[in-house]
Amino acid sequence: MLDRQDRIEKTLDALLPAPERAPARLHAAMRYAVLGGGKRVRPLLAYGAGELSAADPRRVDRAAAAVEMIHAYSLVHDDLPSMDDDVLRRGKPTVHLEFDEATALLVGDSLHSLAFQVISEQSMADNAQHQVEMIEFLARACGSRGMAGGQAIDLEATGKTQKPKDQFAASDIAVAAEAFITHNAQASQKEITEDLLDKDSGYMTTSVDVGDIADVVLVLKRVAQDIHPLMLQIYASEPGKKYYFSGGGTFLTGFIAACGYIRNRNNMKMLEGALEKLIDLLKQSAEDPMHLDEYQDVIKNISSSRGKTLRRLVYDTFLRFFLGTTTRLEWTDAYRSLSLT
Repeated sequence: MLDRQDRIEKTLDALLPAPERAPARLHAAMRYAVLGGGKRVRPLLAYGAGELSAADPRRVDRAAAAVEMIHAYSLVHDDLPSMDDDVLRRGKPTVHLEFDEATALLVGDSLHSLAFQVISEQSMADNAQHQVEMIEFLARACGSRGMAGGQAIDLEATGKTQKPKDQFAASDIAVAAEAFITHNAQASQKEITEDLLDKDSGYMTTSVDVGDIADVVLVLKRVAQDIHPLMLQIYASEPGKKYYFSGGGTFLTGFIAACGYIRNRNNMKMLEGALEKLIDLLKQSAEDPMHLDEYQDVIKNISSSRGKTLRRLVYDTFLRFFLGTTTRLEWTDAYRSLSLT
């Protein structure tokens, strides 16, 4: 699987416009949206179908890239304020925050067009009619009776109401509670759901007691009432940073798991001291006390198992800070150590 992921990454890199080619900002944003992240499930399915049909791998490269470009364009548009209004995608600021809304719109439009260019500018089948059918199939799949139609249904179902970015989703809180109790940075909604379905008790873990619940509530209150408001204040003009705790589960899960480790291996008093240490850091006059610029630079290097690696990076970085191994959040050092394990 890894060789195919590497293959599609190289194919996408070659097919996307060079970042220095005019219009450079648009091309840089297109590459930002597509490269350096994602499991590439759709291309992997394309390669699997290609093997079953004994297709020329070079032709499959283009089909796989086209489908991934359509997927990337849909994510860029999904993240816009008029749609899901998301601030993070794969652990980094969404395209409209990293660039701007107008550029994000053009990125989606351009990726959509490029996908069809990729599967039409060269021969993709021995029979030309088969290639025409392939193009028609892709057009139908991403149109009003396919992907775009599904998005319209989602908007109607939600009444266009979205969770305010500065508030915490109940699902993220549930995952955080599990991560704290088990001090497992890889806790996920899927795992919790499967755990509940497999057990008759209906509890997330087998050994939860009243003390666990009380400690979970205390820590989540400190995050929501003390740490998160400071983040909103310090990074007020940077939406891609100020919502790190409330904007998505990855960062919160890794952080809470580190808190759980301190509490489980030591005690709540030590954890309370660690949280105070973080709050003191946030109250410093530094422009970027969490060193999130460094964090964003580091995560650009993560391409495989991205979600798991991001959660582990957050977990390790906060744990080292809490334990006194580092005096600040050393994202680069933590990532270097993670890469060596």
